[in-house]
Amino acid sequence: MRVPKSRSWILILLCTLLFLSATPAFAAQFITRNSVVVDNEVRDDLYIFGGEVSITEKVDGDLVVAGGTVSISAPVEGDLFIAGGDVRIDGDISRTARITGGTIRVNGKIGRDLMVGGGTVVLTRDSQIGIDLIVGAGNVDAAGAVGRDIIGGASAIKISGPIGRNVKISSDRVSLASNASIGGNLEYRSDNKIQIASGAQVSGRVRKLAPIRPTVTPQTRFFSWLIALLGMIAVGLLAAWL
Repeated sequence: MRVPKSRSWILILLCTLLFLSATPAFAAQFITRNSVVVDNEVRDDLYIFGGEVSITEKVDGDLVVAGGTVSISAPVEGDLFIAGGDVRIDGDISRTARITGGTIRVNGKIGRDLMVGGGTVVLTRDSQIGIDLIVGAGNVDAAGAVGRDIIGGASAIKISGPIGRNVKISSDRVSLASNASIGGNLEYRSDNKIQIASGAQVSGRVRKLAPIRPTVTPQTRFFSWLIALLGMIAVGLLAAWL
């Protein structure tokens, strides 16, 4: 399958916008230490680079974190950006959260979208996503409420909470628990039939599609190389800045 040029340029644009959106603001605060604990309120954008990072007091601005272990137990009044190994979100995020990590657990409320990529992603029953959940992961356990849509892909996804509108997912294993409810349609791409427990509700239609099996072309190799290069440049700039 050939990758449409329009989609390729959209991918590059999204990566560029994500990188630029995390560019330090003029009045931001910066912390670089192996172990970082923020236990006083911060009334500004905050950028943290550390091994272990813990946020226990309110951040009145955007929060950008790169760390091994990241724990957010206080409110963030702006957007949240995290790249980490083990990530836990207990505080409420007023706007959009963009998170990548090995294991990601969300207990708090996200005001707008949650864009998340990781090995394991868990949204507990206490979690709430204001608009959309956009996910790419190995395993996804979505027990919290999602205001609008779930979009993405995973090796396995289990939905056991209320979804306001549609679910569009590509996965080897898709399951709905007994307390799951989907306000719109459920569309999934998989070789396997979905598992729907007694009591689960889908207001619209359930549609199974064949999985897409992309082939590697010179174009996809080029764009993969270009994205990797942009990532290395970003890391190099960060190292030079530090």
